[in-house]
Amino acid sequence: MLNYILIIAVVELYSILFDLIRKNPDAVAHGREGFYFASGGEHNMYDIGKAIAGKLMAIGKGTNPEPSTFTDEEIKLYFGVSRTSYSLTHSPKKFNWCF
Repeated sequence: MLNYILIIAVVELYSILFDLIRKNPDAVAHGREGFYFASGGEHNMYDIGKAIAGKLMAIGKGTNPEPSTFTDEEIKLYFGVSRTSYSLTHSPKKFNWCF
């Protein structure tokens, strides 16, 4: 699974953080506790591949509307060992940021 977020939501989060830091720097976590992730939801790579394959078929550039999988060697080469990206949005929610 992969997280997704609209860029405007990230802008909103950073604007809130900036304002809070300017008002009271000590009230905003930093260092190990100061990671702020924005996430609006999740999707999987199959759904992305299916959408891309469908569009390629629609414009005459694809041969199959179903995505094909990577081999184990391709996964290691292109993605390393992990195939998942996941984050939690606990810190931003402390500042009433929610998307």
